[in-house]
Amino acid sequence: MWYNSIVMEDSIIRLEAELDAAATIQERINALNELAWSWRRDDMERASILSAEAIDLSQNKENFNPPYFKGIVAGMTAQAGISLYRDETEQSLTQSLETVALADTHKLITPLPRLLYVTTVAHIELGDLTNALEYALRQQTISEELDDQEGKAIGLISLTVLYTEQGDYENALNSSLLGVETFRALGDSYGVVLQLSNASEIYGKVGDYDNALKTALQCLDTYRYADSVHPRTEIITLQKIGEAYVGLQKYEKALSYLEESLSLAENAEHQSISTDVLLTLAKLHNTLNQPEKAIFYAQRAVDVATKHGHQLPLYRGHNILADSYRLLKNYEKALEHYTTFHDLKEMVFNDENRKKLRTLEVLHQTREAQKEAAYY
Repeated sequence: MWYNSIVMEDSIIRLEAELDAAATIQERINALNELAWSWRRDDMERASILSAEAIDLSQNKENFNPPYFKGIVAGMTAQAGISLYRDETEQSLTQSLETVALADTHKLITPLPRLLYVTTVAHIELGDLTNALEYALRQQTISEELDDQEGKAIGLISLTVLYTEQGDYENALNSSLLGVETFRALGDSYGVVLQLSNASEIYGKVGDYDNALKTALQCLDTYRYADSVHPRTEIITLQKIGEAYVGLQKYEKALSYLEESLSLAENAEHQSISTDVLLTLAKLHNTLNQPEKAIFYAQRAVDVATKHGHQLPLYRGHNILADSYRLLKNYEKALEHYTTFHDLKEMVFNDENRKKLRTLEVLHQTREAQKEAAYY
């Protein structure tokens, strides 16, 4: 585990040395962009300054005519990645789509694995799985053509999430575990932690709570020994541990980890994560026949979801509230929340089903095209 941190630190030192030793403007731009990409999670302000300088140098007519488009694309990719870690998802998507258009116009291939990964993640975060899949498949194909190991590794993250969303847990788990090994080989602690977290979630979805817990604890251990991992990962990992303990019916331990996760999420103002943890806590308190506590957590989740227009946690929250009031034998309130839950669920799932059907169609068409290409 220490190995991953050392490799990351050595990489930063090497890139800073390359920046100091840059003999040409182009070499300086390339070093600036590599450093910006490396710092995009851990020092977003510095990464933003570095990428902005790279873009300015690349489009300065005194340096290049025409502009150095590869430098511009790499700098814009770093900035789109920074926006993702700032939870500015719509801005990240806008930035990445503009950059894809620029790269395609000037037939730039080598920057695409990182750029298409950011574009894919932005689509996933916004719930657009159809377009996410199209960009993920393109990213995977180009990474293979370039034999880009980093590109392959980050592409596996996207595929893990997309397979999970489609309920293809076997391929999702295979992608996540392959991603763990690929990121370890690259010395990327963040990637290792992220894919371990994904694996834990998948084990939980198939009811393998022992492996869900084992993997989440391994994830937390890796996180706490690494120097370069985004704090959001700790919050999600604590949540995964809590959920695994719920599955194992070890409720006191579950409460401890979930409450710690919630505290960190709210302090960091991660609204989507805190809402999810609130709902998990509410459901757990209903299981423990503590409906008053369940209402306390579920109502907070509903309030946050209503404020931000998040339909999925909103319908889940009303469902939990209906169960809570049923346990209290307040059947009027229970019916009120169940009716709201039913109406929201129908609306959400009609939309989700349309998106999933389109995603499956794209996946089928892509596989058929791959088979045809292999035949010829």
